[in-house]
Amino acid sequence: MSGGGKVEVGPVMGTDPRGNLRFGRKSLKPSHCADITLAPWASHDYRERKYDIAYDAALIRNMVPSARPELFATEGRTACVVMGPTGDLEEELKLRVARPGDGARLGPVYEILRPFDMYKARGWHSVICGTQSFDWPLPAAEKGRRLLILDGAAAVNRWVGNIHDADVVLALVHRSDSSAAAAAEAVLNQRRSALRLDLREIDWTPSPTVEVVAFGEPA
Repeated sequence: MSGGGKVEVGPVMGTDPRGNLRFGRKSLKPSHCADITLAPWASHDYRERKYDIAYDAALIRNMVPSARPELFATEGRTACVVMGPTGDLEEELKLRVARPGDGARLGPVYEILRPFDMYKARGWHSVICGTQSFDWPLPAAEKGRRLLILDGAAAVNRWVGNIHDADVVLALVHRSDSSAAAAAEAVLNQRRSALRLDLREIDWTPSPTVEVVAFGEPA
């Protein structure tokens, strides 16, 4: 449950006679909540917890113009899963970015990606997990519409054939990687029966140093 810069997670035990939600040991008016989201990744006996979440409203408006900053920062929707070398990904989350045009100051990637961490009050927009993970971690294991990013040849080779629930898969292969050719072949094999897309169809213009091949769903 979220409202403003605070997120509370816990069991909802129905409503009281006034229509207030019986949340843990207290009652809440639904009108006082900016958003109410099911958390299927939480066990039935998950204890009530409260997180105070800080966010940069100007950066969110800059990077995600359609978003309402306070709701974007606190909503419980896992929209992205990133598989790759965790040490590198943690460092890349600290890189500072901003879209050009409105004078917004640079901010760290994690302010937008907002990775899930039950021990840190960042958010629930994404899950960062290691290439050699045994299985999909929570909350990424729950079904839902999301983007999957496979960062590096090792992640591509391990996971590209084990994708069951993703709307968009982005496979990033670095030319300098010794197994880049094998990873590229793995992607092409997975999409051999798919329609190749013109990048104009997805409104994406890569930088001059990046080679991009896009596919739709396999036939």
